[in-house]
Amino acid sequence: MNGWLRCGIGLGIALLAVSGCEESDKSEAIVQAYLEAHNSHDITRELSFLTDDCAFIFSDGQKVEGLQEMQALAEWDAVLESTLEMSEFASNDGTVVAARATEHNLWFNGLGIEKIVSMPGTEYTLRDGKISKIAPSDWSEESREEFTLKFRLFMRWARDFHPNEIAQVMPDGKFTYTGEAAQIWLDLFDQWQPAES
Repeated sequence: MNGWLRCGIGLGIALLAVSGCEESDKSEAIVQAYLEAHNSHDITRELSFLTDDCAFIFSDGQKVEGLQEMQALAEWDAVLESTLEMSEFASNDGTVVAARATEHNLWFNGLGIEKIVSMPGTEYTLRDGKISKIAPSDWSEESREEFTLKFRLFMRWARDFHPNEIAQVMPDGKFTYTGEAAQIWLDLFDQWQPAES
């Protein structure tokens, strides 16, 4: 093979590799900036990183889709003072995956849970420089067991004493993700804790 041709092919491969690394770095930077906006509860900035048809797909299959619903979810997180800690990112073909993910919020605290730890695999899919899909991974076994035990205890009390509020925040047994619903939950937790102590 001609020496110049070999050098040209080698240079092309190297340039593609560099370009791929730059795209990965850019994708990870977008996700990091989105997380910073989330943790500071800057809803306007948070939404600016999302496509108009962005979808948030929970591990149980429930979906929040479109900017209006994503804004309602962001308002839920802001009321609950949610903070996300993610690290050890890997990027490939427009998808950023976090190996470590932990969430703290007042909703979990209301149940007596300090934090929820997720298994590796939370995914952010990007399109044209914006996030088009967020798919959190399943919770760790320890977090799921703690949540199941404490949520069951709380719901037994809540359904007995506050059935109307529970019907409002969980119609058809599914969570309603709005700032108003988040505040109702916090009010219920405030009433429940003295009852449980």
